[in-house]
Amino acid sequence: VCGNAASETCPVWPGIYLRAHWGIDDPAAATGSEADIRAAFMKAYALLAERILTFLSLSFETMERSELQQCLDEIGRAGAAATIPESPLQNP
Repeated sequence: VCGNAASETCPVWPGIYLRAHWGIDDPAAATGSEADIRAAFMKAYALLAERILTFLSLSFETMERSELQQCLDEIGRAGAAATIPESPLQNP
């Protein structure tokens, strides 16, 4: 999980594949109060959950490769408005 990984070298995958970068700020780098750090982890979780659910809702069987690549790229650009769920670890 890193918002800066787009410039890193990707691992070698055999065969035909698609690649997408879904950058998310690394919550482990968060600073501040315990609540600030918890919020950073919850934001990362919400963004990942939103993107994964969107990805899983795609109709892979009927999509052309270029259309799937476009969707993957759009998913990576979306998500800034992800709803951050309330943490079950928050004090009552």
